Amino acid sequence: MEETKDEKLTSEQVADFYRKEIESLEDPVTLESMIALSKEVSKELEDYRHSDFQASLAGIAVSHKQDFTIVVSPTGSGKTWIQGLVAKHFCNLGKKVVIVEPNEMLMRQTAEKLALVDYSITVTSIHRLY
Repeated sequence: MEETKDEKLTSEQVADFYRKEIESLEDPVTLESMIALSKEVSKELEDYRHSDFQASLAGIAVSHKQDFTIVVSPTGSGKTWIQGLVAKHFCNLGKKVVIVEPNEMLMRQTAEKLALVDYSITVTSIHRLY
């Protein structure tokens, strides 16, 4: 599924993928709510193009109810926007969000993009944590 381009996925394929990934989880967020959040963000930001698949990955991440989440994916695959949707979801719940990037360059790029999603998202680098 990861190597499939979003444009080639049908809504039914994304929904099936989402259902399989969350079927064993307690109280997962709905795919519909994550898609709605993604569409809301895309209306506010020129740079962001809504993607059902990215919304589903963000929904899976938040449904796992972990204290932290690590996303590994190839360059250009949309990780920053998945981070943005996860962060926005938690900001909407009144929680503080900190995103840690591996280096200063990625930290600045992510901070520039995600500051537009929600001003309360904090982005830092692993170096700054130490």
